[in-house]
Amino acid sequence: MGPGLFWNFPSKTSCTVSQTLLQTMLLSKMAGMKEQQFIEEKPLLPETRGQETEMARGACVNAGPSPQPARPTRKWHEIARHWLGVTRRHRTSGGCIPENCESFTPVGDWKEHDIETPYGMLHVVIRGGPKGNKPAILTYHDVGLNHKLCFNTLFHNEDMQEITKHFVVCHIDAPGQQVGAPQMPAGYQYPTMDQLAGMLPSVVQHFGFKSIVGIGVGAGAYILAKFALLFPDLVEGLVLLNIDPNGKGWIDWAASKLSGLTSTLPDTVLPHLFSQEELMNNSDLVQSYRQQINNTINQFNLQLFWNMYNSRRDLEMNRSGTVLNAKTIRCPVMLVVGDNAPAEEGVVECNSKLDPTNTTFLKMADSGGLPQITQPGKLTEAFKYFLQGMGYMPSASMTRLARSRTASLTSGGSVDGSRNRACTHSDSTEGVGRSVLSAPSGESYHRTPSTGVSNSESCVYGFIKSSSCVSVQPLDAHAFPGADQVFVAVHGRSADDVTALDTVQVHYDDQSKELQVISHETITTDLSIDLTAPVKSDLCVVSCGNGSVNIQNMESDLCQVETEKGHCILQSIKCHKVQVRSSGGNITGMGTIHGDVEIITAGPSRVDIKKVQGTSMNLSTEHGPLNVKAIYAESSAVASSSGKIHIGHVHGEAFVRSNTGDIIIDSSSGFLTAHTDAGNIDAYVSQTGTAELHTKQGAVSVRVPSTLKAWVRLCGMTVDASSEIAQETQIQSSDGKTVLTGPLNGGTQEDCWISATADRGAVDVKTQSWFETLKLGS
Repeated sequence: MGPGLFWNFPSKTSCTVSQTLLQTMLLSKMAGMKEQQFIEEKPLLPETRGQETEMARGACVNAGPSPQPARPTRKWHEIARHWLGVTRRHRTSGGCIPENCESFTPVGDWKEHDIETPYGMLHVVIRGGPKGNKPAILTYHDVGLNHKLCFNTLFHNEDMQEITKHFVVCHIDAPGQQVGAPQMPAGYQYPTMDQLAGMLPSVVQHFGFKSIVGIGVGAGAYILAKFALLFPDLVEGLVLLNIDPNGKGWIDWAASKLSGLTSTLPDTVLPHLFSQEELMNNSDLVQSYRQQINNTINQFNLQLFWNMYNSRRDLEMNRSGTVLNAKTIRCPVMLVVGDNAPAEEGVVECNSKLDPTNTTFLKMADSGGLPQITQPGKLTEAFKYFLQGMGYMPSASMTRLARSRTASLTSGGSVDGSRNRACTHSDSTEGVGRSVLSAPSGESYHRTPSTGVSNSESCVYGFIKSSSCVSVQPLDAHAFPGADQVFVAVHGRSADDVTALDTVQVHYDDQSKELQVISHETITTDLSIDLTAPVKSDLCVVSCGNGSVNIQNMESDLCQVETEKGHCILQSIKCHKVQVRSSGGNITGMGTIHGDVEIITAGPSRVDIKKVQGTSMNLSTEHGPLNVKAIYAESSAVASSSGKIHIGHVHGEAFVRSNTGDIIIDSSSGFLTAHTDAGNIDAYVSQTGTAELHTKQGAVSVRVPSTLKAWVRLCGMTVDASSEIAQETQIQSSDGKTVLTGPLNGGTQEDCWISATADRGAVDVKTQSWFETLKLGS
């Protein structure tokens, strides 16, 4: 190993280890190891990356980047295609399963298979039988995991089981990664990432699948993407989590080698699976997976898979029009990544290489590095919509969220529907809810525990009117699986505790399933009311005075909130309709608010929302700022009288209006209309976007991708367009205004169009990459 091993190769900008320091550390660690032999591939040199020639397998090579002999002329995917061709010749015209296929087991039973492929045996677990012409759901796990560690949580989710009962499910374990796998023999040459993809046609032919819908995580996502590129007719859709389409550079490869010399294998793999925040907190999930990786997967086999994944090449795919003879995945793709996940940049890069017309990008909040484990319910819901978009998911099969939206309209009465219960927190033994009030002496006043409420899908309708602070949270589904309890708790201190307690009235009607919690308007605001109700309960909360409202993790048909001067916080709400109004308080949305959303404030109140997703959105303020990081909706209306409007990403048709405030749109995918009388407009229009921007007294700044094909009309006191994209446009000047019209990058009005007008200001158009709009560093 020469002392100049890394000197001629530039490091990737994402590497956090200084090149000089890395050289010193690595050379010192490897001093005296010249006789050490390595059998894994090394990253290709920059000048050879992307070429078809592969390093030879089976020969030990030195740790240095010396050139390797070429493979035999017959390529691995040609062998795989041969196997697939043999199978297809055995199929009947009716598409029946080949005669040599093993019998499927009944739905609900899992059966293990070891399937022979051109590159060795492959362990497969399968459940169910063919469902007409539907594709099979085929999964592939990440490195450091197997199908159980990677997918058990997701596929044991109640809503996912409702989906998968309509499909045959096939889990793939990479060679030697399944539980109880024997150690690979000495000198075993682990298949390359391309060869791992080449093993999948053998699975398809073995079970007679006509096609698959793939779900892959990390290394598994890379393998399924490669499979879709080589065998597009066999793949109808892909859900790719944490995919990184790029191979590792020399510096990254060296850093991983150095980490392997100083850390145990599980600790080397964990940063690939979990976010830095999760690792620093050393959460129970991280500790559990560290233990399971160490105990359930053969460490020698894992090292082989880990080395091969780190030796992968760039996936040779590019969006149409970006390079000559561009090749990309043809089927619908849903890309998924957690916030702050280690694969975030890789997924963004992959999105830029796929066809935007059939690609969905889903960044899941509060999910860390493994969304399928930390947020299985959210991922299941997204998967259901993905299948519906492909025309396979029957409308009768609904997730828990969808059921909650309809059940409240169709549920029947309770078993004891004639009984009417009321509770005013007296010493009666009958009542709904519990109240706990701390007295000045420290003594607690306990009232009756909750009585049962009848459980149909609709649960209850909760009406709360109070000048105190109100908090609503879901009932613990594990502690109360029947969802048949409601708890009301009153906390706080008062000079007259008993009087304050008695002024909070709780009434529950069995027949209508309506729960009323009403406190006297003169009650001290030092008190707070906590409602714990079944997750599907509809809500109507009216807050008087300075009383605030906090609702979290509820899933129902209706969520209505009205406040005067108090603030409102919504956290991870899933409702068919969400309506929030405030005459003087701020409104904050944390996590994702699902549903048709209407949020309106008056006066200086502000609105700060992380993400809204649904069919229609109506958001407005009077004088306060309005900030939304992401809007996913068919139609949206965002307005303010004088407040500044800032939207991170908006998808679908959006109308944005401000009388005197500025409008900023970080990214728009769809039809955007933005009007202001005296403010400025700054908007990014994506490849699939169309925009109409107009300000009377301000300026307009339009940012577009450098490859955008569109027809533009720019009108202002001055107009400035980047020459690299506006070479064929025409400019006319009259009455003190300049008008620029024509194509960007040769686009037409059929592609998309942009109209930007500043009656008394300037208009400019400049290029900006989509990646820059993400502002990942902010």
